Amino acid sequence: MSSFGNKAGEVWQELFTVAETAIVLSLSERTVESLVARGFLRSAIAPGTERARRISRAMIEEYLAEFNSQNPPGSRGRHA
Repeated sequence: MSSFGNKAGEVWQELFTVAETAIVLSLSERTVESLVARGFLRSAIAPGTERARRISRAMIEEYLAEFNSQNPPGSRGRHA
Protein backbone atom coordinates (compact mmCIF):
# COMPACT_ATOMS: atom_id res chain seq x y z
CA MET A 1 0.00 0.00 0.00
CA SER A 2 1.43 3.35 -0.98
CA SER A 3 1.04 6.53 1.02
CA PHE A 4 1.91 10.15 0.74
CA GLY A 5 2.65 12.68 3.40
CA ASN A 6 1.36 16.11 4.14
CA LYS A 7 2.04 18.71 6.78
CA ALA A 8 -0.05 16.70 9.27
CA GLY A 9 1.79 13.41 8.62
CA GLU A 10 1.06 10.28 6.61
CA VAL A 11 -2.31 9.86 4.96
CA TRP A 12 -3.92 6.41 4.77
CA GLN A 13 -7.60 6.99 3.98
CA GLU A 14 -9.10 6.07 0.62
CA LEU A 15 -11.50 8.95 -0.18
CA PHE A 16 -10.92 12.66 0.36
CA THR A 17 -13.14 15.73 0.33
CA VAL A 18 -12.05 18.71 -1.75
CA ALA A 19 -10.85 20.37 1.48
CA GLU A 20 -8.81 17.31 2.51
CA THR A 21 -7.35 17.01 -1.00
CA ALA A 22 -6.33 20.67 -0.85
CA ILE A 23 -4.44 20.01 2.40
CA VAL A 24 -2.71 16.90 1.03
CA LEU A 25 -1.63 18.72 -2.15
CA SER A 26 -0.86 22.03 -0.37
CA LEU A 27 -3.27 23.83 -2.70
CA SER A 28 -6.36 25.94 -2.15
CA GLU A 29 -9.80 24.33 -2.36
CA ARG A 30 -10.52 26.53 -5.37
CA THR A 31 -7.45 25.17 -7.16
CA VAL A 32 -8.50 21.57 -6.40
CA GLU A 33 -11.97 22.35 -7.77
CA SER A 34 -10.30 23.77 -10.89
CA LEU A 35 -8.17 20.63 -11.27
CA VAL A 36 -11.35 18.53 -11.09
CA ALA A 37 -13.15 20.75 -13.59
CA ARG A 38 -10.21 20.60 -16.01
CA GLY A 39 -9.87 16.82 -15.71
CA PHE A 40 -6.53 16.69 -13.89
CA LEU A 41 -8.28 15.04 -10.91
CA ARG A 42 -11.37 12.87 -11.18
CA SER A 43 -13.99 12.89 -8.46
CA ALA A 44 -17.25 11.14 -7.72
CA ILE A 45 -20.32 12.00 -5.70
CA ALA A 46 -20.13 10.34 -2.30
CA PRO A 47 -22.71 7.60 -1.68
CA GLY A 48 -25.74 8.82 0.24
CA THR A 49 -25.22 12.48 -0.68
CA GLU A 50 -26.52 14.66 -3.47
CA ARG A 51 -23.45 16.83 -4.06
CA ALA A 52 -20.56 15.93 -1.75
CA ARG A 53 -17.64 15.09 -4.02
CA ARG A 54 -14.83 12.72 -3.08
CA ILE A 55 -11.45 12.21 -4.69
CA SER A 56 -9.75 8.84 -4.32
CA ARG A 57 -6.26 8.40 -2.98
CA ALA A 58 -5.37 6.68 -6.26
CA MET A 59 -6.41 9.81 -8.21
CA ILE A 60 -4.33 12.02 -5.92
CA GLU A 61 -1.31 9.73 -6.31
CA GLU A 62 -1.79 9.70 -10.09
CA TYR A 63 -1.91 13.51 -10.14
CA LEU A 64 1.24 13.71 -8.00
CA ALA A 65 3.10 11.28 -10.26
CA GLU A 66 2.09 13.24 -13.37
CA PHE A 67 2.90 16.57 -11.74
CA ASN A 68 6.31 15.34 -10.57
CA SER A 69 7.17 13.98 -14.02
CA GLN A 70 6.33 17.34 -15.62
CA ASN A 71 8.04 19.41 -12.92
CA PRO A 72 11.34 17.84 -11.90
CA PRO A 73 13.07 19.13 -8.76
CA GLY A 74 14.40 22.63 -9.31
CA SER A 75 11.80 23.58 -11.94
CA ARG A 76 9.17 26.22 -11.30
CA GLY A 77 5.41 26.31 -11.52
CA ARG A 78 2.41 24.05 -11.46
CA HIS A 79 0.02 23.35 -14.28
CA ALA A 80 -3.03 24.45 -12.27
